[in-house]
Amino acid sequence: MVLTDVDESIIWETNTTSTDVGRAELLDTGNLVLKDPGGKILWQSFDFPTDTLLPNQLFTKRTKLVARLHSGSYASGYFSFFFDNDNVLRLIYDGPDISSIYWPNPDFDVFGNGRTNYNSSRTAVFDEMGHFISSDHLQFSAPDTGLLRIKRRLTMDHDGNLRLYSLNNETGLWVISWQALSQLCNVHGICGINSICVNTPDPKCSCPPGYEITEPGNWNKGCKPMFNSTLSQSQQVKFVLLPHVDYWGFDLNFSASTTFDSCMKLCLGDYRCKAFSYRLDGLGRCLTKGVLFNGYQSPSFPGNIYLRLPVSFETSQLGWWFLFRKRDLTRFVRVVKRKIQCGETSWIEEVVDPRLNGQFSRSQATTIVELGMSCVEEDRNMRPTMDSVVQALLECLDES
Repeated sequence: MVLTDVDESIIWETNTTSTDVGRAELLDTGNLVLKDPGGKILWQSFDFPTDTLLPNQLFTKRTKLVARLHSGSYASGYFSFFFDNDNVLRLIYDGPDISSIYWPNPDFDVFGNGRTNYNSSRTAVFDEMGHFISSDHLQFSAPDTGLLRIKRRLTMDHDGNLRLYSLNNETGLWVISWQALSQLCNVHGICGINSICVNTPDPKCSCPPGYEITEPGNWNKGCKPMFNSTLSQSQQVKFVLLPHVDYWGFDLNFSASTTFDSCMKLCLGDYRCKAFSYRLDGLGRCLTKGVLFNGYQSPSFPGNIYLRLPVSFETSQLGWWFLFRKRDLTRFVRVVKRKIQCGETSWIEEVVDPRLNGQFSRSQATTIVELGMSCVEEDRNMRPTMDSVVQALLECLDES
């Protein structure tokens, strides 16, 4: 079977070698088959899925779902769903220069993700009732599981997420009934190299200071540096703070129980280092980054990225959208208030700049934070006057 364009050029073909094809049939399952005169199937479309799996279509180690490049395009993109060599179903970003597995959670091992790699059959299927089962123990079901006559499909979408859809017969619209990832910023490569993703709640891509979008309108290509990206060890550099930002993976070095200054020196001493991550969880974890990929920003991330830039490059952090986000401030105030009410005392180390290495007055820091929180009370009548703020700061200074 051959599909040709208007100019007779071949667009697609089955590549079957048999000349004994009697007929082609499109079955009720959606499977297109070629049969010989006796009814034997010589070829079937179910053996060659594109971006979608249909009920009772077997998924094996020889097949994979490949997302489209973008909405409205039929070209193959960079995201795919497949059985890896260790017998586990995974989602991967496989771009022109970088590959990165992002599901199941790469921070955990196979068993930590509730999977097994001991079954080498590498088969999976979802049935007409809406239940998916795999040889690696992955299982999920649609909320409407058990209801017959509902059309369903499992699709590898162009945004890198794997979703199960159910057709609403009344509206004629496909409704998401399950998805692999609840937050799209967990999809590696969704914003391209050097860029940073934020759930707002839809994913929003942005370039960090010193970088600009490579191709406007196409975040697949990420951001490019606005300076000579080859920074020699003799060149003077500075580090720009990106609060609650991380670039997952591609670490040059990992060190635990390290001071902030030691972490910075590790990055300074390696010409390949483009940034370093320092965690604010009290463990002094330091990770130097050789590639800025899989960037994301989240108020819940317990750390910061310190971006390495030439000293001569002018940056305006005050104009950068990461630093002033109302929801981050609201969340910070809510969390600190809750910890104070619960009698916790460790929170102060979590909010003080780690570069102080613990060399600060706890009482002064506590007073300043509490004063700052009172200044952003939602009820303006609860906010202190400037006179009382000045008086509180003077009293705080007298304690030193």
